[in-house]
Amino acid sequence: EVVLRARKKLKAGDAISISYVPLDQPNRRRQRLLRAEKCFECSCQRCQDPSEFGSNLGSVRCSCGALLEPPGESGSFNCGSCGSIMPADEVAQYTEDAYTAWQAACAAAAARDARGLENLRKLRRRCERDKGGPLFVGHLCDVQLGVHLVKAWEGAHLKQCPETAAREVIEVLTRAWSVAERILPHADAQRLLILGAFGKAKLMLLRFVRPAERSTATRDALRHLLLASEQARLCLGAESHQHAELKSLADELRRHLAQIRDR
Repeated sequence: EVVLRARKKLKAGDAISISYVPLDQPNRRRQRLLRAEKCFECSCQRCQDPSEFGSNLGSVRCSCGALLEPPGESGSFNCGSCGSIMPADEVAQYTEDAYTAWQAACAAAAARDARGLENLRKLRRRCERDKGGPLFVGHLCDVQLGVHLVKAWEGAHLKQCPETAAREVIEVLTRAWSVAERILPHADAQRLLILGAFGKAKLMLLRFVRPAERSTATRDALRHLLLASEQARLCLGAESHQHAELKSLADELRRHLAQIRDR
């Protein structure tokens, strides 16, 4: 049985489409894959928007710190701040090197090698600061770093999580979500990955909140867990383990919030 869930309300005659390529890739890479594997040129709304809905995933970092905006399929990347120009083939080399480094760091992190997390941090800084740093690889680093850090501290280890780790997770997932909510459809699995980690990260941070701010912070954590729970329902169904886990955490936090109010 195949179940299709719409990410928005549909009217009679509306087109229903799917993506053939990863949506966390910038326009130029997605277009190249589509031409090579599917033999067509995509003209969706995002592909026609150079800023990719304001995410700037296709931009790279200029040596002055500003962004080099992506050109058309041919041409150079230009900086609107200092006027610098970087040829497209040079940008492509920076991008492929960074993407390969990201894949290696992810493999190490998945194998619970501490060097994987540190390499993700270093690569994220390179993408943010160095000339030619591709913003989309920086986004991928944020997603994986946040998810792996939450996995490292959740469960029995949560009470041992230092404040610095909790705040780092919140920082990287805040950046990841600011991009994901612009480019990913509502029922996308990566949205679930980010929202689920984000909700748990908010729980991690509650241990370090001052008493006067606890009620507000608890409501914020509850909101994120409810969003993640709904995302799990959309992506995997109401009977899924992820939905049940996130809903249970939200219910527990709701009871805790009620106790705070009664004090």
